[in-house]
Amino acid sequence: MTIFAAMILAAVGFIAVAYPFLERRQESVTVGRDESSKELLFKRDTAYSMLKELEFDYRAGNLSDEDYRELEERYKARAVSILKKIDDLGNEPPPQDTIEAEVIKLRKGSGFCTQCGSQRSSGACFCPDCGNRF
Repeated sequence: MTIFAAMILAAVGFIAVAYPFLERRQESVTVGRDESSKELLFKRDTAYSMLKELEFDYRAGNLSDEDYRELEERYKARAVSILKKIDDLGNEPPPQDTIEAEVIKLRKGSGFCTQCGSQRSSGACFCPDCGNRF
């Protein structure tokens, strides 16, 4: 009888440990979160990053006025086309973390960088730590 109880306990323990690995993953319930929308959102974020970096390079003196204007037009056109594609899908997801969205909203009105949280110096257009535009 003791051996039978030990075998039952071992089986239950094995099932409890193995269940998360064997469980079929459920698909996300959010509407329209397929691969193409994820790819478009990634491209949008990349386009924004490229524009920020371009602005930073121009302000740092690494680009001439002519090069800056040309690249800015090209990157903005790319960003606009990506945003139009996202609008066509009509499924831009809401913010993932509402607490994080609230923190960002509070930081925007304060003297801190919304990207890294460092203190904003007076009259600065960019964060001295991460280069984010204020």
